[in-house]
Amino acid sequence: MSFRIVLVSQNEAGFLPEAIDHFIRRLPNKAKVVSAVVLDPSPFGKKLTGREKAHLAISIFGFKFVILYALRAIRNLLFQKSVIAVFREHQVPVIFLRENINSESSISLIEKEDPDLIISISANQIFKTNLINLARYGVLNVHSSLLPKYRGLLPSFWVLRNGETESGVSVFFVNEGIDSGPILVQERLQIKGLSQSELIAKTKLLGMEALVVAVKKVIANQLETMPNDDSESSYYHFPTRADVQAFYRAGGRF
Repeated sequence: MSFRIVLVSQNEAGFLPEAIDHFIRRLPNKAKVVSAVVLDPSPFGKKLTGREKAHLAISIFGFKFVILYALRAIRNLLFQKSVIAVFREHQVPVIFLRENINSESSISLIEKEDPDLIISISANQIFKTNLINLARYGVLNVHSSLLPKYRGLLPSFWVLRNGETESGVSVFFVNEGIDSGPILVQERLQIKGLSQSELIAKTKLLGMEALVVAVKKVIANQLETMPNDDSESSYYHFPTRADVQAFYRAGGRF
Protein backbone atom coordinates (compact mmCIF):
# COMPACT_ATOMS: atom_id res chain seq x y z
CA MET A 1 0.00 0.00 0.00
CA SER A 2 1.18 3.51 -0.75
CA PHE A 3 1.72 6.19 1.87
CA ARG A 4 -1.05 8.69 1.15
CA ILE A 5 -0.26 12.44 1.21
CA VAL A 6 -2.64 15.38 0.84
CA LEU A 7 -0.84 18.61 -0.06
CA VAL A 8 -2.24 22.01 0.89
CA SER A 9 -0.88 25.07 -0.89
CA GLN A 10 -2.01 28.24 -2.63
CA ASN A 11 -2.19 29.21 -6.29
CA GLU A 12 0.81 31.54 -6.18
CA ALA A 13 2.61 32.14 -9.48
CA GLY A 14 6.10 32.97 -8.24
CA PHE A 15 8.33 30.39 -6.57
CA LEU A 16 5.82 27.69 -5.60
CA PRO A 17 5.27 25.86 -8.93
CA GLU A 18 8.93 24.91 -9.31
CA ALA A 19 9.20 24.01 -5.63
CA ILE A 20 6.14 21.75 -5.62
CA ASP A 21 7.22 20.08 -8.85
CA HIS A 22 10.63 19.43 -7.28
CA PHE A 23 9.03 17.95 -4.15
CA ILE A 24 6.72 15.56 -6.00
CA ARG A 25 9.53 14.34 -8.26
CA ARG A 26 11.79 13.64 -5.26
CA LEU A 27 9.29 11.68 -3.20
CA PRO A 28 10.14 8.02 -2.46
CA ASN A 29 8.24 5.45 -4.51
CA LYS A 30 6.13 4.38 -1.56
CA ALA A 31 4.70 7.88 -1.09
CA LYS A 32 1.91 9.24 -3.26
CA VAL A 33 0.26 12.66 -3.36
CA VAL A 34 -3.37 11.54 -3.65
CA SER A 35 -4.86 15.03 -3.83
CA ALA A 36 -4.04 18.70 -3.42
CA VAL A 37 -6.03 21.48 -1.77
CA VAL A 38 -5.31 24.77 -3.56
CA LEU A 39 -6.23 27.94 -1.67
CA ASP A 40 -6.59 31.43 -3.12
CA PRO A 41 -3.42 33.53 -2.73
CA SER A 42 -3.76 36.34 -0.21
CA PRO A 43 -0.56 38.35 0.32
CA PHE A 44 -2.41 41.24 1.98
CA GLY A 45 -5.57 39.53 3.19
CA LYS A 46 -8.65 38.33 1.32
CA LYS A 47 -10.89 41.18 2.43
CA LEU A 48 -9.02 43.74 0.34
CA THR A 49 -9.89 44.53 -3.26
CA GLY A 50 -7.20 44.46 -5.95
CA ARG A 51 -6.98 48.26 -5.90
CA GLU A 52 -6.67 48.27 -2.10
CA LYS A 53 -3.91 45.66 -2.21
CA ALA A 54 -1.98 47.67 -4.82
CA HIS A 55 -2.34 50.86 -2.77
CA LEU A 56 -1.15 49.09 0.38
CA ALA A 57 1.82 47.54 -1.45
CA ILE A 58 2.88 50.94 -2.82
CA SER A 59 2.58 52.56 0.60
CA ILE A 60 4.83 49.88 2.15
CA PHE A 61 7.31 48.91 -0.58
CA GLY A 62 7.23 51.90 -2.93
CA PHE A 63 6.03 52.37 -6.51
CA LYS A 64 9.16 50.99 -8.20
CA PHE A 65 9.02 47.72 -6.25
CA VAL A 66 5.33 47.21 -7.06
CA ILE A 67 5.88 47.82 -10.78
CA LEU A 68 8.78 45.36 -10.87
CA TYR A 69 6.77 42.82 -8.86
CA ALA A 70 3.79 43.21 -11.22
CA LEU A 71 5.99 42.73 -14.30
CA ARG A 72 7.53 39.61 -12.78
CA ALA A 73 4.07 38.27 -11.91
CA ILE A 74 2.89 38.85 -15.49
CA ARG A 75 6.00 37.09 -16.81
CA ASN A 76 5.37 34.14 -14.51
CA LEU A 77 1.75 33.89 -15.60
CA LEU A 78 2.73 33.95 -19.28
CA PHE A 79 5.77 31.67 -19.22
CA GLN A 80 5.63 29.57 -16.06
CA LYS A 81 3.34 26.74 -15.00
CA SER A 82 0.88 27.53 -12.27
CA VAL A 83 0.61 25.50 -9.07
CA ILE A 84 -2.58 23.94 -10.45
CA ALA A 85 -0.85 23.07 -13.73
CA VAL A 86 1.95 21.33 -11.82
CA PHE A 87 -0.54 19.18 -9.93
CA ARG A 88 -2.36 18.29 -13.13
CA GLU A 89 0.92 17.42 -14.82
CA HIS A 90 1.57 14.93 -12.04
CA GLN A 91 -2.04 13.68 -12.26
CA VAL A 92 -2.83 14.88 -8.75
CA PRO A 93 -6.55 15.67 -8.34
CA VAL A 94 -7.12 19.25 -7.15
CA ILE A 95 -9.65 20.10 -4.45
CA PHE A 96 -11.12 23.62 -4.41
CA LEU A 97 -12.79 24.52 -1.12
CA ARG A 98 -15.89 26.67 -0.86
CA GLU A 99 -15.30 27.44 2.82
CA ASN A 100 -12.40 27.82 5.24
CA ILE A 101 -10.21 24.74 5.39
CA ASN A 102 -11.32 24.07 8.97
CA SER A 103 -15.03 23.97 8.14
CA GLU A 104 -16.95 20.69 8.38
CA SER A 105 -17.46 20.56 4.62
CA SER A 106 -13.76 21.09 3.91
CA ILE A 107 -12.65 18.51 6.47
CA SER A 108 -15.15 16.04 5.01
CA LEU A 109 -13.63 16.44 1.54
CA ILE A 110 -10.09 15.92 2.83
CA GLU A 111 -11.11 13.00 5.05
CA LYS A 112 -12.37 11.12 1.98
CA GLU A 113 -8.76 11.00 0.73
CA ASP A 114 -7.81 8.87 3.77
CA PRO A 115 -4.46 10.67 4.25
CA ASP A 116 -1.56 9.25 6.19
CA LEU A 117 -0.02 12.73 6.21
CA ILE A 118 -1.11 16.25 5.33
CA ILE A 119 1.64 18.60 4.13
CA SER A 120 1.32 22.37 4.08
CA ILE A 121 3.48 24.21 1.54
CA SER A 122 2.82 27.95 1.92
CA ALA A 123 -0.80 27.34 2.91
CA ASN A 124 -2.28 30.65 4.05
CA GLN A 125 -4.91 29.50 6.53
CA ILE A 126 -4.36 28.51 10.15
CA PHE A 127 -5.08 24.82 10.83
CA LYS A 128 -7.33 23.89 13.76
CA THR A 129 -7.39 20.72 15.87
CA ASN A 130 -9.92 18.72 13.82
CA LEU A 131 -7.85 19.18 10.68
CA ILE A 132 -4.52 18.59 12.45
CA ASN A 133 -5.82 15.28 13.81
CA LEU A 134 -7.33 14.16 10.53
CA ALA A 135 -4.30 12.36 9.08
CA ARG A 136 -2.67 9.38 10.80
CA TYR A 137 0.62 11.21 11.26
CA GLY A 138 -0.73 14.74 11.51
CA VAL A 139 0.33 17.77 9.49
CA LEU A 140 3.83 18.80 8.40
CA ASN A 141 4.67 22.37 7.46
CA VAL A 142 7.86 23.86 6.08
CA HIS A 143 8.95 27.30 7.27
CA SER A 144 11.81 29.35 5.80
CA SER A 145 13.73 30.07 8.97
CA LEU A 146 15.68 28.31 11.68
CA LEU A 147 12.84 27.95 14.15
CA PRO A 148 12.13 28.96 16.83
CA LYS A 149 13.65 32.18 15.45
CA TYR A 150 11.70 34.19 12.87
CA ARG A 151 8.28 32.68 13.32
CA GLY A 152 5.51 34.46 11.44
CA LEU A 153 5.49 36.30 8.12
CA LEU A 154 8.19 36.85 5.49
CA PRO A 155 11.25 35.45 7.28
CA SER A 156 13.25 36.02 4.07
CA PHE A 157 12.68 39.75 4.50
CA TRP A 158 13.40 39.88 8.22
CA VAL A 159 16.65 37.91 8.26
CA LEU A 160 18.07 40.31 5.66
CA ARG A 161 16.59 43.31 7.44
CA ASN A 162 18.36 42.20 10.63
CA GLY A 163 21.69 41.53 8.94
CA GLU A 164 21.79 37.77 9.52
CA THR A 165 24.44 35.79 7.62
CA GLU A 166 22.70 32.44 8.07
CA SER A 167 19.14 31.21 7.74
CA GLY A 168 17.56 27.93 6.74
CA VAL A 169 14.38 25.89 6.73
CA SER A 170 12.47 23.95 9.35
CA VAL A 171 9.98 21.14 8.79
CA PHE A 172 7.74 20.76 11.82
CA PHE A 173 4.56 19.06 12.99
CA VAL A 174 1.75 21.61 13.04
CA ASN A 175 -0.06 22.40 16.27
CA GLU A 176 -2.56 25.17 16.95
CA GLY A 177 0.19 27.72 17.53
CA ILE A 178 1.99 29.71 14.83
CA ASP A 179 5.15 27.92 13.64
CA SER A 180 5.43 26.41 17.13
CA GLY A 181 5.23 22.64 16.64
CA PRO A 182 8.08 20.17 17.23
CA ILE A 183 10.76 20.21 14.50
CA LEU A 184 11.43 17.04 12.52
CA VAL A 185 14.05 18.31 10.04
CA GLN A 186 16.12 21.49 9.93
CA GLU A 187 18.64 22.62 7.29
CA ARG A 188 20.94 25.66 7.32
CA LEU A 189 21.90 28.07 4.53
CA GLN A 190 24.48 30.84 4.26
CA ILE A 191 22.70 33.97 3.02
CA LYS A 192 25.29 36.74 2.97
CA GLY A 193 25.06 38.74 -0.27
CA LEU A 194 21.74 37.27 -1.40
CA SER A 195 18.77 39.39 -2.45
CA GLN A 196 15.39 38.53 -0.99
CA SER A 197 14.28 36.94 -4.28
CA GLU A 198 17.42 34.83 -4.39
CA LEU A 199 16.92 33.81 -0.76
CA ILE A 200 13.29 32.83 -1.37
CA ALA A 201 14.28 30.69 -4.36
CA LYS A 202 17.03 28.92 -2.42
CA THR A 203 14.94 28.32 0.70
CA LYS A 204 11.98 27.07 -1.31
CA LEU A 205 14.08 24.33 -2.94
CA LEU A 206 15.97 23.59 0.28
CA GLY A 207 12.60 23.34 2.01
CA MET A 208 11.40 20.78 -0.52
CA GLU A 209 14.53 18.67 0.03
CA ALA A 210 13.93 18.88 3.79
CA LEU A 211 10.30 17.86 3.29
CA VAL A 212 11.37 14.79 1.33
CA VAL A 213 13.68 13.81 4.19
CA ALA A 214 10.82 14.39 6.63
CA VAL A 215 8.44 12.18 4.62
CA LYS A 216 11.01 9.40 4.59
CA LYS A 217 11.36 9.73 8.36
CA VAL A 218 7.61 9.53 8.88
CA ILE A 219 7.30 6.47 6.63
CA ALA A 220 10.09 4.80 8.60
CA ASN A 221 8.42 5.87 11.87
CA GLN A 222 11.56 7.82 12.81
CA LEU A 223 9.67 10.57 14.60
CA GLU A 224 12.26 11.93 17.01
CA THR A 225 11.91 15.70 16.98
CA MET A 226 13.84 18.79 18.06
CA PRO A 227 12.29 21.29 20.48
CA ASN A 228 10.75 24.46 19.12
CA ASP A 229 11.23 26.39 22.34
CA ASP A 230 8.80 29.28 22.88
CA SER A 231 11.27 30.94 25.28
CA GLU A 232 13.81 31.28 22.43
CA SER A 233 11.32 32.30 19.76
CA SER A 234 10.89 35.53 17.85
CA TYR A 235 7.78 36.43 15.86
CA TYR A 236 7.57 38.86 12.93
CA HIS A 237 4.58 40.55 11.33
CA PHE A 238 4.11 41.91 7.83
CA PRO A 239 6.62 44.77 7.34
CA THR A 240 5.71 48.42 7.52
CA ARG A 241 7.15 51.25 5.38
CA ALA A 242 9.63 51.99 8.18
CA ASP A 243 10.73 48.33 8.16
CA VAL A 244 11.33 48.47 4.40
CA GLN A 245 13.41 51.63 4.78
CA ALA A 246 15.47 49.90 7.49
CA PHE A 247 15.84 46.90 5.14
CA TYR A 248 17.41 49.16 2.52
CA ARG A 249 19.67 50.86 5.08
CA ALA A 250 20.90 47.41 6.13
CA GLY A 251 21.93 46.75 2.50
CA GLY A 252 18.94 44.58 1.64
CA ARG A 253 17.90 44.03 -1.95
CA PHE A 254 14.58 42.71 -3.19
